[in-house]
Amino acid sequence: MVALDPQPPQSGANHLKKMMTQTPVHGSQGKHERENSPAQDDDALSKTGLGVLVDKARIQTLIPHAGAMCLLEAVTAWDEAGIVCVTQTHRDPANPLRRQDRLAMSHACEYGAQAAAIHGGLRAQAAGQSAPAGYLAALRDVRWFAADLAAVDAPLEVAAHLVLGDADYCIYAIQVSAAGQTLAEARITIAPQPKNGACS
Repeated sequence: MVALDPQPPQSGANHLKKMMTQTPVHGSQGKHERENSPAQDDDALSKTGLGVLVDKARIQTLIPHAGAMCLLEAVTAWDEAGIVCVTQTHRDPANPLRRQDRLAMSHACEYGAQAAAIHGGLRAQAAGQSAPAGYLAALRDVRWFAADLAAVDAPLEVAAHLVLGDADYCIYAIQVSAAGQTLAEARITIAPQPKNGACS
């Protein structure tokens, strides 16, 4: 059951907040070099105060979501423990998740799940491996603090913190924010895709 609280709880959010304000770093040798990606067409993304570390073209090589279903536009920070992405696809009338010009707050979990998937792909690449195919197996502690994602004017910051996991099963704490305000949060479990393709 989704809990509707007037204020988001603060426990477990420290790393996510830190990730949203830190300089992007990572790498087995210390620091990742910044990606040589083209300048962002939308000035609003640059107003988050974070440089683009991974652009959308590379994101699309890390996750199975294609076209408009690739909801995140850039990675601005990541390390072994978590990731922060930014996007404005919630404002796009062509967003495939929109219904009657609204984007239900429950879809914030899809944004967070894609951030977690990107994080898994980046961690695997840094280790010289490929991330196994996975799927969203469970949602817990889902909370949201707005009525409609499509009504949010500011770019979304989507953070995912790896709470527990290995190369296959992972639990992430996810948080979707805009202009410094938490809009939604949850814990998600990602499980390996069964070999027969069924997710029962």
